[in-house]
Amino acid sequence: MKFCWRLAGAVVIAYLALLAVARISSGTYVSADERKQSKFLRTYDPLPFLGSFRVGCSPLDTLVGASVAAGYTRFRGGSTNVRFTRTVQPDLCNTNHPSSILTGLQQNLVSALDSAGCEVSSDWLSLDQGIRIYYRCGTRTSGLVTVSPPKSRNNGRPMLKLQIDEHWSV
Repeated sequence: MKFCWRLAGAVVIAYLALLAVARISSGTYVSADERKQSKFLRTYDPLPFLGSFRVGCSPLDTLVGASVAAGYTRFRGGSTNVRFTRTVQPDLCNTNHPSSILTGLQQNLVSALDSAGCEVSSDWLSLDQGIRIYYRCGTRTSGLVTVSPPKSRNNGRPMLKLQIDEHWSV
């Protein structure tokens, strides 16, 4: 009889321990919907600006990519922010003026961030390493824009890579 009570007690304790672990580790997913993106991320398009450097070239070939990751909050603290990434890799046709492209694109980005109501916290340009712009939009959104300098691909035509990484704080 003592064995049955001990076994029943052990089962109850194990059940309560599992219930507590489930409660502590449970959390809530935070969707990565468009409402959490900044106006800048939703609307910025570098192609009209970059098209001005393509006089006499065929239509702009561009690789575009995007990814999102939902956020997560835990019952006992800890969280993961909602993340958005957008990548644009336009074919530039030629790079007779790489400094003009990077300088102009930097000014275009800063202007677009300002128009979207975002604040630039750090702005860096190097002809060898490209552009890095850290920004903040409101109280929950921060981001980083990186642009690689134009580089020739296998076909000899140059391409640059513009990437926007944005976080919405959970």
